[in-house]
This record gives sequence, structure tokens and C-alpha cells, in this order.
Amino acid sequence: MTEIADIIRHAATSGHIDADQLAALRAASWADGVISRAEAEALFDLENALQSSSPEWAAFFVEAISHYVLETLEPRGFVADEQADWLIEQIRSSSTAATMTELELLTRLIERAENVPETLKTYVLKSLEDAVLLGSGRSLSAAEPVPCHVTQEECRMIRRIIFAPASDRPAAVSKREAEMLFRVKDACIEGDNAEDWQTLFVQGVGNYLMTYVPRDAQMDRERAAQLQQFMTSGSRGIGGFLTRAAQEAPQSLNLLFARKPAAGKADEAAPQSEPEPGISARGNTDQSWLTRHIDANGRIDPYDQALLDFLATEQFQT
Repeated sequence: MTEIADIIRHAATSGHIDADQLAALRAASWADGVISRAEAEALFDLENALQSSSPEWAAFFVEAISHYVLETLEPRGFVADEQADWLIEQIRSSSTAATMTELELLTRLIERAENVPETLKTYVLKSLEDAVLLGSGRSLSAAEPVPCHVTQEECRMIRRIIFAPASDRPAAVSKREAEMLFRVKDACIEGDNAEDWQTLFVQGVGNYLMTYVPRDAQMDRERAAQLQQFMTSGSRGIGGFLTRAAQEAPQSLNLLFARKPAAGKADEAAPQSEPEPGISARGNTDQSWLTRHIDANGRIDPYDQALLDFLATEQFQT
């Protein structure tokens, strides 16, 4: 940790980290294959002290902090409540808004995690919306962020987050994510937005309105921990159970793994999880949600029209 602290102190003093310093920092940080909390907090201190970022620094920072958050506590791959609270506090302690490097970190966690706490999901969406609407944070590109203007970088982040496995609806868009898309659209309607922004808006809102996703599509961290404990608890776990079953009642074991009856009979069908509300036969039947959000800015703008055209085409095809 002393070597890491020395490197960070020198880089923070100058406000820049060069290639040699970054290589030394990477080697020292991964020397034991583990990122400690003290090391993670020191990396946040350096991120806040840097006057400008670089793709190389951002890649290392995101890699190191992601590893600390996802791989420190069991079950791995989930973000614990305490890790989420720590992460949010680290970002908030330096400024009122996340830098683009920190936004990339948040995006990567939502992409890689099996699931994250509700507090972190809410914070990620709010941070990304603030970055677009307020022009907050430092960009990885040379240009300074402009309020109410969706950059290509921000557009890519929005897409990655709303379709990420640990987002509200894995691989699909939730109601609050769709509402965020509408707010950003209305605020940035006159902006010089990224070429892909309209396509993302249409696909994102359309996905929410027309895609079925069970409410229990994600496993929370507590349930994952219970299953992990059961699977690895020796004679009391699943391995021990199957061994005893094979020894004591082989015919019962055969029945356990016998082919199940074909699906299709109503009385044999397993109960299905209710989907999150949507607008089509596969989702929500409340058309007022769409009408209310289209009417929010007092007109049907080109983005709204593109969405309506998309929905009409999809409904006709189905």
C-alpha cells in the first residue's frame, strides 16, 4: 500500500498520471491479485485529483473498482448493500456529480453484476440523467459536456445501462427507465444530439411497452447466498442429498430425473410470474401512460412520431 500511496501522491500533486506512473500503479495494485478498500479509496482520491482523464486511466480505474465491488464479498458477482452505499458515498464525497469515468464504472457494474441493490439502480439512472441534462462531470473526450445535449458517449451509456443484466428489467427496459428516456428527450429536443439518440429513444420506450419480462427475472443477493451455501455445505447440500438418494433409494432417484409430462395442459402448467405493466397484449394495457408522456411537452415532436410509427408497425405485424 505504501508504494501505491506514493504513486498516487505524486500523480495527484501534478494533476496528471503518465504512462509510467500508471504502469507502476497497475503492477502494485494487482501484486497480490486483490484490491483492498484502502486501495480502492486511494484510487477514488486520485480520480478526483486528476485535472484530465485518459482512456488508459479510465480503463484501469473501472477494472480495479469493479473487481473490488464484485469480487470482495460472497456470493461473488452481486453488489452487496454495504458495497453500494460505499460506492455512492465515494462518488458523492468529491462533487455533486459523477465524472464520466465514474459513470463508466457505474455502467460496467450494471453490465457485469448478477444484480445490484435498488439504491444503486436508482443512483445510476439519476447520475446518467444529470450528466445529460446538466452537462455535469468531466468527459473522456476533449470537448466539455454541454447541458441538454445527448453526446454519442452518453447515448452508448444509456443503451448499455437500460439493457444490462442488472438493470430494472434484465435485457429489457423498465417503466422508470422509459420515463427517464422521455425526460431526456423533452429536455434535449432542440439539442445537437447524437445521431443514434432517436433510434435509442424509440427502441427503449418501445421495448418497455411491448416486452414481457417476469417480475422475478433477477435473483437477489440474499437468495443467491442461500443457494450457494446449500450447494457447498457437504453432506447437507445437494451433492450429499443425491449421494444418499442413490444409495438408499435408487428407484426414487430415477423417478426424480424422469421425463416430465409435456407442457400444454392448463392444470399442469406452472404458475407464471406477473410481468411488469406494459401497453400491448404482452404487457401494459394502460394507454394513458403513453398519451401522458407524449403530451408532456405540448406537441408531437419528431421523436414521438417515430415512436408512434414504430409501435404501429409492430402492432400490425403481431
